[in-house]
Amino acid sequence: MRGEVEATATVDWHFRAHGQDEFIHIYSYDGEESNIIDERFQDRMEWHGSKKTFDLQDASVDILNVTFNDSGDYQCTFNRILSYQHYEYSTIVSKLVHLTVVAKGMGFTMVKSL
Repeated sequence: MRGEVEATATVDWHFRAHGQDEFIHIYSYDGEESNIIDERFQDRMEWHGSKKTFDLQDASVDILNVTFNDSGDYQCTFNRILSYQHYEYSTIVSKLVHLTVVAKGMGFTMVKSL
């Protein structure tokens, strides 16, 4: 993040269940509002990333009431736009997170940072 260049970012999360070929768009956030797109995640996703800024740096989300059906690949995509005086520059970066839900925890919590 560079304070001398105005920037905005949006974040999109996609999900691909085990055995599926394609990702499905499940969630988006633009610095002001979040939108849970896939009904399977309705009332179960919470934004815990950057707050009170449109230049998002952290895209952390929580999934509540996790089930075995939540196992799969999650793809987080940042679309960041730098605004200069005479033009805008867009950068898109994606990160992949693999989640396997197990029947019983091992007594510790692991946090995956993007």
